[in-house]
Amino acid sequence: MFSEMIREALGSQVVGQPDAIDAVARGVTRLASGLTPSERTWCAYLFLGPPGTGRAHVVRSLARVLHGREAVLDVSCKSGERHDPWGEFLRQLEPLADGSTTPFTPAPGPHSGPFPGAPSGPPPCPAGGPAPGPPRLVLVHDVEAGRKELFSRLADLLESGQAMSPGGKCIRLDGCMLFLTSSLCTDQILDETRLGFSGSTAEVEEDAGAALREICREEAGRVLGLDLLIQLDNVVVFRKLEEEHLAGVLDRHIGRMGRWLQARGVRVELLPAARDHLLTLATGARRPGAYDLVRISRREVEFPIGDLLVSGALEPGATVRIDHRAPDEHLHFSVEAAESSGAPAGERIREIPVLA
Repeated sequence: MFSEMIREALGSQVVGQPDAIDAVARGVTRLASGLTPSERTWCAYLFLGPPGTGRAHVVRSLARVLHGREAVLDVSCKSGERHDPWGEFLRQLEPLADGSTTPFTPAPGPHSGPFPGAPSGPPPCPAGGPAPGPPRLVLVHDVEAGRKELFSRLADLLESGQAMSPGGKCIRLDGCMLFLTSSLCTDQILDETRLGFSGSTAEVEEDAGAALREICREEAGRVLGLDLLIQLDNVVVFRKLEEEHLAGVLDRHIGRMGRWLQARGVRVELLPAARDHLLTLATGARRPGAYDLVRISRREVEFPIGDLLVSGALEPGATVRIDHRAPDEHLHFSVEAAESSGAPAGERIREIPVLA
């Protein structure tokens, strides 16, 4: 089934957020089927959750699945001291305008195949109809940072699917998926104990999850307004990433780096003690999340290996092993030269001093 294909593809890139994967798969399937009412050929979601839980990552992962690259239109709701926040918001949406020359909608990626229902060529889009090919993805960051008047205007845009920009361009949402992100309810989402997420039975956890979703919907309605809320296809609460989720994020992050190095003839091995050390650093952060984990991995792993590469210490065929030895606060790196290097077996492995 098409929806299962989308779920599986997203599940290979996103950890710990099954509700988001399900909601996105449903939206993509609805648009792909062509069964959407003519007055609603677009969909919109509100992604609520703490930073680092994968709100933007889900959208960018969906873009890679549908388009073969991260083809996402990023929009900010922050208006600063501008007198026309709505006009500034619409200016950012001008790549969606009819006849816009801004490159935004790419061809489907070669791995994804043609989008269901898309014609082989790029015929002109019928007036008011959805654009052929995969939906265009719009990521609206920190929607709660916008001014109050912006929320009601955004509700009108989602209801009608079109608006005129200050530059005189007709912005159309046909064939679009809009994702509004917000950090509302971060404290409630992270407060697992009070809401019963920690050490509870499946039934209690399900009840606590339902209670949390209701709390988040009420807060979103209070801050953003009910007019905007009722125009959304779904409000998705991004749960706090647990240690097993962070472990999956780390494995994928290191795996991507490993594949990049392997293409250059270099292998990397992250030993269990080093993996545990990185996870300990990440879970010890004030608000553990993927951002902290990736930042720590870049500092503790990517920078030292990058320094070795630039310094010429990693020749093709070499293997880098990353270890940790308590009570050291740093990782240990050793490089094993390839057998073809000509060095005696006992001299092929050398430990690299910690790179500050």
